[in-house]
Amino acid sequence: MIQAQGVSNVFVRQMNLLTGFRVNTMAFATRNYRIFCKLYNSNLTANYLTLCKSGARINILSSIQKCEFHKQTDRPEVTTSVLSGSKSPLDPILKDKQDGHQGSGSSHDNMGVDEEELRRRENSWKYTKWSLVAMGLSFGIGGGFFIYETSLPQRDEQGNIIEDEYSHMSFIPRTMYRVLKRLQYYTEVIQNPMSDKLLPDNPYPFQPIVVVLELNDVLVHPEWTYETGWRFKKRPGLDLFLDNLSQYFELTIAPVLASLDPKGVAHKLMREATRFIDGCHIKDLDALNRDLKKIIVVDWNPSNVKLHPDNLFKIPRWDGNDDDTTLFYLASFLKTVGSLDIADVRDVLVHYQQYDDPVAAFTINQQNLMKKMEEEEIMKKKSESINE
Repeated sequence: MIQAQGVSNVFVRQMNLLTGFRVNTMAFATRNYRIFCKLYNSNLTANYLTLCKSGARINILSSIQKCEFHKQTDRPEVTTSVLSGSKSPLDPILKDKQDGHQGSGSSHDNMGVDEEELRRRENSWKYTKWSLVAMGLSFGIGGGFFIYETSLPQRDEQGNIIEDEYSHMSFIPRTMYRVLKRLQYYTEVIQNPMSDKLLPDNPYPFQPIVVVLELNDVLVHPEWTYETGWRFKKRPGLDLFLDNLSQYFELTIAPVLASLDPKGVAHKLMREATRFIDGCHIKDLDALNRDLKKIIVVDWNPSNVKLHPDNLFKIPRWDGNDDDTTLFYLASFLKTVGSLDIADVRDVLVHYQQYDDPVAAFTINQQNLMKKMEEEEIMKKKSESINE
């Protein structure tokens, strides 16, 4: 009886070992089979073919030969305390495959962004291309019309064609020479002053000093704001300056805007009265119909008077500050020059061109002169008192 019971215990123990071995073998085979299915379908969420239902968690109790099944709802995966330590040789392959899928997801997102950027660039290029086509057509039509108009011969009041030096030529040379001649004419109109005599003949029996004043940043300062647009701010003391000097000098403002009409100014010259050279409007004093010995140009930019640099009296450029007093000292300088009855004002102007600020230099000279005159007056009084 005891022997039979021992045999029975051995048999049970062997059955337990055999059951554990079978479970390990089946779990290992099931795990590898699932991995092969994932690799074959290239999808982490692929069906596992024969494993249609969710797996079971198997707990093997050493005391009781009983299997308990617990249903899992999160994902189809067989896990057990026995199988937790088992590893498959296909795990690295599966991990690389999963990483590849994650990388492919991010690459798909980047591809979407790149496609959107590419589509935007294509639309932008399409609009640019059509804009260039429209611009080219406009220039082509305008250029063709200009060539047609400028190549036509001139006509008199009765409508008859006026023969010129190109009438005997063939069509192509005749058209080319007439267009070039008209272009040269328009270029001269832009570059040269509108007249060779910008000022009328001198009505006085003597020649007064002509003071040519620059408008921008000498008399006024242009300012632009979004609310008001362009506005012109007067330099402090401008009205008093013009009223005083108009009694002694022939004032000329060049260039002046049509919207501005300063009082007390004898002549107002528009920008068309200047000479256009190298992209700049130059004051041509030869066209003023006055003697250069009696012309003073007040400007802050020497390039505006580069044809006659000796006639320039340079003053600081005004930036719109309200504390400026330049015009008061400038009026004193001009009155002093006018009262000396100088034959050629260019001698005085050339002397002050050596200073960075001629107005300040003149003010210092005037102060020194006043001190010297006061000292001479004191010395004269002392000598008279001694003689007495």
